[in-house]
Amino acid sequence: MDALNVSNLVVDANGRVSFSGLTSGIDFANVVDQIIEAKRIPVVTLDNRVTENDAKITALNDLRGLLDALRTSVSEMRGAVTVGGAGNVFENKQAFATTSRSDAKTPSAAGNLIGVTVANAADAGSHTMEVRRIAKAHKISSSSFASQSTALGISGDFTITNGANNKVISVAATDTLADIRSRINNANTGTNATGVTASIVTVSATENILVLSNDTTGTALNITDSGSALSGLGISSDNGATFTNVLQTPQTARFTVDGLTDGDHHESAVIASQTATLNNFATAATYPGTFDIVGTATRTISYTASDTLSTLRDKINLETGNTGVTATIVADGDGFRLNLDSGSDFTLTDTSGLLAGLNVNDKLVVENTSNTVSNVFAGLTINLFQSEPGTEIRIDIEQDLTAVKTSIEGFVAAYNAVREFINTQNQVDLSTGLKGDNSGDLFGESILNSTRDQLNALVGVGVAGVSQEFSVLAQIGVDFFVSTDQTNVLQDNTLEIDNTKLDESLLKNIADVRRLFAFDFSSSDPDVALLGFTKNTTYSASGYTLNIGAAGPGKLTSKSVVSATAVLTDAVNSIGATAGAQSFQLNGNVVNYDASVDTLQSIAGKINDLALTGVSASVVGSSGSMTLQVTSTVDPLTTSGDTGDLVSKMTFVGSNDFVKSANIGGAAAGTDNGTVSISGQILTVKSTSAAEGLQVFYDGAGNKSGITLNFTTGVASSMFSTLDSMLDSVTGTIQNEIDTMADQNEQHQTRIDEMLVRLETLRDSLTARFVRAETAMASAENLLESIRQTTEALISNNN
Repeated sequence: MDALNVSNLVVDANGRVSFSGLTSGIDFANVVDQIIEAKRIPVVTLDNRVTENDAKITALNDLRGLLDALRTSVSEMRGAVTVGGAGNVFENKQAFATTSRSDAKTPSAAGNLIGVTVANAADAGSHTMEVRRIAKAHKISSSSFASQSTALGISGDFTITNGANNKVISVAATDTLADIRSRINNANTGTNATGVTASIVTVSATENILVLSNDTTGTALNITDSGSALSGLGISSDNGATFTNVLQTPQTARFTVDGLTDGDHHESAVIASQTATLNNFATAATYPGTFDIVGTATRTISYTASDTLSTLRDKINLETGNTGVTATIVADGDGFRLNLDSGSDFTLTDTSGLLAGLNVNDKLVVENTSNTVSNVFAGLTINLFQSEPGTEIRIDIEQDLTAVKTSIEGFVAAYNAVREFINTQNQVDLSTGLKGDNSGDLFGESILNSTRDQLNALVGVGVAGVSQEFSVLAQIGVDFFVSTDQTNVLQDNTLEIDNTKLDESLLKNIADVRRLFAFDFSSSDPDVALLGFTKNTTYSASGYTLNIGAAGPGKLTSKSVVSATAVLTDAVNSIGATAGAQSFQLNGNVVNYDASVDTLQSIAGKINDLALTGVSASVVGSSGSMTLQVTSTVDPLTTSGDTGDLVSKMTFVGSNDFVKSANIGGAAAGTDNGTVSISGQILTVKSTSAAEGLQVFYDGAGNKSGITLNFTTGVASSMFSTLDSMLDSVTGTIQNEIDTMADQNEQHQTRIDEMLVRLETLRDSLTARFVRAETAMASAENLLESIRQTTEALISNNN
């Protein structure tokens, strides 16, 4: 028997086993496979389309990532309105500090005296300051104790007060010095922290001292008790009124700024002693000598070499009745200052050099409890490191041109990445000019060419409305690179930077560079400020005319009173208005009142009784602090015509101002042509105007016509808007293309699945037919063999 060829084994869908060609010699399994393979050609075609679409989707996502990076690169150059200009690179500032002195001394480096942090909100310009004193924290100490870990035998409570917060520290006789330190530090945690830190200084094995430090500079420690805890610790012998061991007195920071003067205040430098003779400090002065105080009257003050700061103060005060100037000596750090004060401006005429020697001047001195100064110059935070009287620190704030150039370089790099991607995708076979082996999956796709054309238009076309010398990127040194041979074909039409030209443009024409890139807005009315814009905000050579109707407060809030039910004449619990039947008008409507009868609550009811459209009044707050609030959603609120003094006593404060009407290009203020939507003081131009999407904030009185709004749309602004639309996750062109291909793949896969089912059915049918034919042939073969055997048997028997 021949060996069984298992390759001819066939298993149908029902698990039946048969062998191909055992009788006929025909390999029908192979025949069926070939028939099915031929029938699979449409499936293969659809499979290939799915694979191609998947590759295109991957490429589109790559393109989307590159375009998103390009959008990010222009986001800070587009002129977006952000708080403090934080998102606008053209608002970036940098600060430089230098020092100088008017005497022969060498000033310390600025970095040793101050540290400067500058925000975009800072205005470009220069400031000067002189740090006369830095702030210091209050530090006190206890007595010395032999051990940190031995019970002290001290008991009682003491209280640490920090503003409205009070923490009681309980001390038990079994407590050690370390225990007390831990209790104080534990109280300095959480939302009601004491602001006092405790530490132990070990001077020697038998000397341990508890040191208490105020976490806040310039503020005195407030630690008290009513027993003996503080005295037992050696901190205070008078229950906290004074401290026994003061390691460092609290002091504020003191500095002068921008040469500002205070005509009614003059002060000397810090003098080491108030009892040492003046010739120790003003060595160049003439002794004896004089100086004049020119106040309400002029008086001459005489002094000698034996005078001290104290005796000089007394001599000045002898003339206070004539000059109006009072002298005091104040402790300042480790020394003393002579202060001269008056209720009006006065001057000093130094005839003998004493005042110059004591450095008496009228500079305006700013005091700050902290060494971090953030409320003197807008956008500047200055950290004071060291004082140096007599050294002038100059702080120059400039536009950060390096940041602008870095942004431009980032834009060029991101643009080139997109362009090189497009060039790579669109490579052709040089011999045929058609798609070749190096072509990308998006070769010839319309979205690729559309993206390329849109970017070319944005970069290559000039910006309207700006200086003609700075209207295209090439004019500032950013131009297209065009390859001259096939070796640079992937860089074709990318951008390249002429650094010399760009640097010159940034240094000499930064405002023009900004307008070339950004959305540049101006208004003829300073009360109109830009808030935002969209891709639909269209430039107009003639500008746009904004007209604004009535504007005013949408809410009026009275001063706070103790009780809303006390009569209005009550000056303790209510307004304290004058009694009598009076009236006032709210938006022209009369409100009658009698202060001796009415209350804040009844006034609210009378306003509501007017039933003015959109107007409501209520008393808000809790007992002890209640106010009358009147709100309007229709018209600005106005009060007038008070025949008494109720309105003035209420001292209404307006808030939530809003504009009632506004239009673009309308006839006049007060008309509504459907071009502007209003939300409070925010005006947004609607699609009925070419300035659609322009959003401004109005902070004026209203009823103004003919406000001219001008703006230009720069390269970065236009590109951001275009890319933002293109990259929209729902409606963007790239997402639409991806969705289309994904839908095609889904349809293709459905058809593939259906065809595969039909092919399997066909395979089973063909196999079954071949099996039947093979079976019939086998039966015929068996019958033939039976006849042959019968015939042979008959012949054999006959013989």
